[in-house]
Amino acid sequence: MNFPTEQQRVESRLAMGPVKHDRREVRHPEKGSLQEVRYEYVTQTRGSVMVRADHDKGQLHFRLLNTSGFETVTATGRRSGSTSRRWTNWPSASLPSPIASSDAMPAADTVVADTRRWLERAVIGLNLCPFAKAVLAKGQVHFAVTESDQAPDVLRDFERELQALVALDAAKRDTTLLAIPNALQDFLDFNDLTAKAERLVRKRGLEGVVQVASFHPRFVFAGTDEDDITNATNRAPYPTLHLLREESIDRAVAAFPDPAAIYETNMQTLEDPGEEGWKALGVGPSP
Repeated sequence: MNFPTEQQRVESRLAMGPVKHDRREVRHPEKGSLQEVRYEYVTQTRGSVMVRADHDKGQLHFRLLNTSGFETVTATGRRSGSTSRRWTNWPSASLPSPIASSDAMPAADTVVADTRRWLERAVIGLNLCPFAKAVLAKGQVHFAVTESDQAPDVLRDFERELQALVALDAAKRDTTLLAIPNALQDFLDFNDLTAKAERLVRKRGLEGVVQVASFHPRFVFAGTDEDDITNATNRAPYPTLHLLREESIDRAVAAFPDPAAIYETNMQTLEDPGEEGWKALGVGPSP
């Protein structure tokens, strides 16, 4: 990447995500001139496995599907009992256990109050997002709750909020936080839903207009232990989809002196007080 403007845009997006990544500059071996900047990060994906029996050779062939961009993992079993395996050593995140379910579903006003408290005390209070304070103060943050307990219904509610956001002027509603208290307690299920929400944005012709960010009580960055306090940057009281206007992000980034530093600052902010400091904020769901 050789264009400073686009490079700044990419680094801003990574910082606001925030995405844990390594930045590496590639320079000409003789001239020392900058040739490209590489951003490397670990992600997690859910794939499927196809098993095909080869009765003539006495083998089982395994093939990983839906893993575009990854090397294929294969394993072959033989009738003799011996097994030969060949796989690549690409890292993956540890997967958190589902949240304990309860028959008592929280009321919508309780969910909104919990989400607002998290936004005020953690996101704004710890300055995890320097751009959040202004829109909250102006009353431009819309708190929404879906009471659906099935992913397809949640996605329909997401589309409703998406259309409502773009139908209004940014001065009236700049961003939407959609809390999901009754569904998607499993982090990977929530990731699947987030991907579908992003696809829906594209299908509605709103790519470049609206961006989707995600938060979850059991959020775990790929390559990070579940109890790593830095995961708290993306942890909210409930599974939450955040709809942001791209124009608002661009304006905020342009006004911020060093948006690329947000990520590192957030990591340090959370590591200093640690787990006890995070718990002291009281930003979990109401009992």
